Amino acid sequence: MKYHYSFFLFFLVVASGLKAQSFSLEDSVFQNGQTHIVRNLYFDYDKCNIRNDASIILDSLAEFLKKNQNVKMEIGVHTDTRGSEMYSRRLSQKRAESIVNYLVERGINKQRLTPKGYEGSNPLIPDVEIKKMALEEQEKAHFVNRRVECKIIDTNF
Repeated sequence: MKYHYSFFLFFLVVASGLKAQSFSLEDSVFQNGQTHIVRNLYFDYDKCNIRNDASIILDSLAEFLKKNQNVKMEIGVHTDTRGSEMYSRRLSQKRAESIVNYLVERGINKQRLTPKGYEGSNPLIPDVEIKKMALEEQEKAHFVNRRVECKIIDTNF
């Protein structure tokens, strides 16, 4: 079943660097199980704290959840593939929990949020491709793989 939501704000990373530009998905159609990559909500290597530049993004997500009280969402976090599986699993879970805690601090019911760490199991840029890149480009690729995804898991909370 499809649902229309009145407001959601994402930010995009522009090719000319990490300059964020916003656009609104007003009256967009979202479905249960649909996943949205939050493209400019990144974590520093080996860290789980929320970066200063992430607060505007997470605040917009909090506003979306406040306006759509019936939505339950999974916050999925992916790491790059450089750490061990066990370490990356723990790190990605801690990152997801950091986001959930941030949203809870802004008034979102914790029962509506499910933190999920995916480690490096599903990179956007595979290691095979990264190894072909220059060192500077490799770091950028790992940075992209450290991402956050929001998945709508229920619209009848």
